[in-house]
Amino acid sequence: MGFKISPAIGLVMSELLLDGRGKTVDISSFCPGRFASGKPIKAEFEYKDD
Repeated sequence: MGFKISPAIGLVMSELLLDGRGKTVDISSFCPGRFASGKPIKAEFEYKDD
């Protein structure tokens, strides 16, 4: 999942650096607190080892 979202993350990172907030893409699901609250990001189609 990670490499597929890299263009959007790059755009939001540039907005964070230039404007202090992300405007184009909602990045709230990437909050570091998601691990403590038990809500990690799950891909719709995950890779599995056979």
